[in-house]
Amino acid sequence: MRNLTKKGFWIKSLEKVIFPHTLNIKYYPYFISLNKIFKKFLPKDTNLTIFEIGCAPGCYLIYFNKTFGFRPFGIDFIKEGVEKTKVNLENFGIDSSGIYFGDIFSEKEKFPKFDLVFSGGFVEHFSDLQLTIDIHTKFLKRGGYLIITVPNFRSKFYRTLQKFLNKEDYYAHMEISKKDILICIEKDYEIIFLDYVGFFDLGILRSNVYLIDFLIRTFNKFIQSFLFLFKIKRTSSFLSPSMALIAKLK
Repeated sequence: MRNLTKKGFWIKSLEKVIFPHTLNIKYYPYFISLNKIFKKFLPKDTNLTIFEIGCAPGCYLIYFNKTFGFRPFGIDFIKEGVEKTKVNLENFGIDSSGIYFGDIFSEKEKFPKFDLVFSGGFVEHFSDLQLTIDIHTKFLKRGGYLIITVPNFRSKFYRTLQKFLNKEDYYAHMEISKKDILICIEKDYEIIFLDYVGFFDLGILRSNVYLIDFLIRTFNKFIQSFLFLFKIKRTSSFLSPSMALIAKLK
């Protein structure tokens, strides 16, 4: 199995994050939609543990802790990411002792099983989707929740734009469909939710030219404000920026 993404990609991504940092579930349409889905299908329980694979910069762990009470654990293979995640959690008054540096694919990594296992924008960076999802299952308790989000580069719209803006970045991602995910999990999981999330979001795009990247982000802020103001929530395989999966291990 190949890792399609170089470490430099993640280091550059971390450099763009402004700390302290968590999900904007009040005003950002994509996260508003995702929050509603999670609140509909996930339990609230301070006794439950959640393990995030590829956890830097920790914004999702903060969200899950503050919204559902889950005790946060995570792993990342970028040392700077682990350090920043710990600081980020501590800034929100959350225990960061469960954040580890390591390679989740290494047999040396030994962890207990968790009540929930989550990854956001992780599985598409590896050439073997089945193996990558199996790694998630390895750390999940029976009856536990698997939660995965992936960018919608299966969409011709986002695929074409990303190829034009930065081919190297595009080829660092697999194009994953709902069917691809379904094939990987249908034997072992009860599917609770598997669908597109959000109406439109250029935030998943990247350019290696600073000015172009800045213009995309600025324009996207305007678009997101418009979507928020008019409460546009429709999803589609063409324009929705992401897919989300919630499934329960049998």
